[in-house]
Amino acid sequence: MTKKNKILYEETEVDNDTGEVIKRRTTLQFTKEPAYVKLYFDCLGAAIRNEGLNESLNDMLLEVLKLGNYADEDQTVTLTSYQKKKICEKTGKSLRRLEQAITIWVKNKILIRVSRGTYQINPWIFGKGEWRDISKLRANFDFSAGNVTVEREYEPKKSKVEKI
Repeated sequence: MTKKNKILYEETEVDNDTGEVIKRRTTLQFTKEPAYVKLYFDCLGAAIRNEGLNESLNDMLLEVLKLGNYADEDQTVTLTSYQKKKICEKTGKSLRRLEQAITIWVKNKILIRVSRGTYQINPWIFGKGEWRDISKLRANFDFSAGNVTVEREYEPKKSKVEKI
């Protein structure tokens, strides 16, 4: 089902003598953007030759990316046995093949293992969320070594200083 955009305001200018519409201005409220994952072409060149982006693995990779959280939450994905089973059902592939794919993705730095069953999605290849959050992840991601350090930056509130 496709949601329609909502008209917030509509203004029509009509020629009083002829009744002809001279100008029409409409302000729309667009529907909420559906979930998405961005693919960054500027870094894909470095990764395109690796077997982690193999066509036979792409359907499973897309399912894994769908499960990932947004960059403001460190762009990680936790793969439980239930989630792995669902991925296999959706793609028609075996659990063994998915486990092999995860190993390949980790080896090729598409996913970075941060703990057992939890992986960070490489922010240099894929992004999920606002650019400001993705760029912060990129700043703390060593692409060559595959190291991830996430540092939250909080701006302290400015205190008001009264002049005497």
